[in-house]
Amino acid sequence: VLDIGCGNGYVLNLLAQTRKATFEGIDPAAGILEAAAKRNRQFVKAGQMRFSQQDVSALSFANETFTKAYTINTVDCWEDLDRRMEEIWRVLKPGGSFINTLYSNEALARFSHTRFGYRRYTPEQLKSAGVNAGFTVNAAPFLQAAAICTIYQTGGTNCATAQPDSHARPPPPQDQPPL
Repeated sequence: VLDIGCGNGYVLNLLAQTRKATFEGIDPAAGILEAAAKRNRQFVKAGQMRFSQQDVSALSFANETFTKAYTINTVDCWEDLDRRMEEIWRVLKPGGSFINTLYSNEALARFSHTRFGYRRYTPEQLKSAGVNAGFTVNAAPFLQAAAICTIYQTGGTNCATAQPDSHARPPPPQDQPPL
């Protein structure tokens, strides 16, 4: 399970306490990763969890590494949404899922700190970027429409709307050798 923008590792900690899985947390900020590793030291020591400083635009993982990925309130900080969606699609196995939760634009407008550097993607933009990357996309509002949960699925036997071979895996980024 890949946590994109894991921050202090709080959600990873909750998941690791209740799920038998291997977790990978990434974040572009090195300092917060130290806090995440400290919070989750028992899972790190057991080999159940790892952390690395990465940007989702150029992930170091091999193609088809993860079955699940998620992010919580980070997409509004991403530049080049299409590139990041392609990269997430690349590291997910066929039949894999990516869950994106974020505040709605209306909710973001109520927070004073979001005036600085936050992108306000529309639900249509979020869906389009996912579809362009090869995902089947479903979205629904929650928290009385203050937030949106978007589920992106790669093609595979568990994704009824995907057509076999309808989207070939993109090549790895140019700065990484093919696998």
